[in-house]
Amino acid sequence: MSEEEKKIRNNCYVDFYRAAMWYYRNPQGNTHLVFFNHGMKLIRSLGLTKLISMCQIIQKKLKNSKVADIRLADKILTVGLLVKNYP
Repeated sequence: MSEEEKKIRNNCYVDFYRAAMWYYRNPQGNTHLVFFNHGMKLIRSLGLTKLISMCQIIQKKLKNSKVADIRLADKILTVGLLVKNYP
């Protein structure tokens, strides 16, 4: 794994972390969607197809959610950790 790829993975992790925190704080806002979409863009650039499908499922739930769900925030954080530590 190159240094550039490590930076992209770390940036992606930070984006998903921010998305989870903002979603939990304010589920009716748009800030979490901005961070989540940027993280998905980075996953696509890395070509991690399994994680892309996970993110698409989470994205549908995020768009339909009006109340904070701790399980959904945990799923977002899990995707971030998987990106950071994916082989």
